Amino acid sequence: AVRMDCNELLSAALAVHGVAEEDLKEEARDLVIQTFMLFYLLPDTDYSKQTSDSIKGYLGLAERVYPGWSATMKWVQDVQRTMKSDQGTLQGFVEEIVFSYRHVFEDQCSSLRSLLLKLEEPGTGRVLVSKLRSVSPSAHIPNSIWQFSE
Repeated sequence: AVRMDCNELLSAALAVHGVAEEDLKEEARDLVIQTFMLFYLLPDTDYSKQTSDSIKGYLGLAERVYPGWSATMKWVQDVQRTMKSDQGTLQGFVEEIVFSYRHVFEDQCSSLRSLLLKLEEPGTGRVLVSKLRSVSPSAHIPNSIWQFSE
């Protein structure tokens, strides 16, 4: 199921930019990988109806919507550098990203968990909405919109 999802997301990323995997140059490949990650991490929008330019706009806003975006993309680049010697397919690369992503996600979850534990009402496991509102999100999640709502 994961491989099929990867294939669908990759196909959508290629289609939205109007390119084929075999024709990709490095810059276009990087854009397709970023687009794949956008589709994978922020699946709420129907991206298939978007244009290449609107997707580029979404990519410019990704850090505000998903605070771990920059760290995740740095990790993707690191994986890409280590896999360059393999000369594998783009499909194989995105599968490796998806299968390995849990390590990055665990780090991000741990940071958010630490923040919430600091705000917790002692012994309850709950955080009051008033405490969330009183905390400056930029102090904990720089350059991002606050991720919680009622």
